[in-house]
Amino acid sequence: MSWDTVKVANDPILSADWNSMVTDQKTRRVAPTQEWKLGSNCSGTDGAENRVLTLANTSTSSSEKVFLDGVLLVRTTYYTPSHLAASSTITFLIAIHNNRNIMVEYYV
Repeated sequence: MSWDTVKVANDPILSADWNSMVTDQKTRRVAPTQEWKLGSNCSGTDGAENRVLTLANTSTSSSEKVFLDGVLLVRTTYYTPSHLAASSTITFLIAIHNNRNIMVEYYV
């Protein structure tokens, strides 16, 4: 059995569900990209503020989450993201030591 998409689209009861399902599928994102780094991967010197971490994305990134030693950081307090078409960056507003574990999760 196959769907008659025209009939479904024209049916006042089915069309709302059909259109919602199609829209949901178009806007659904794939799993996030995760990058695991160390503080030593950031620019600048050990223990300094404003160190920059460059990501490996090759298309525009969005919706980042940054974890420092397993703790989710608040964007405006601890870091500033730059979502670029390639090599997005995270600028840490706090001191980052080389031995800190950093995990960045984002969508492309």
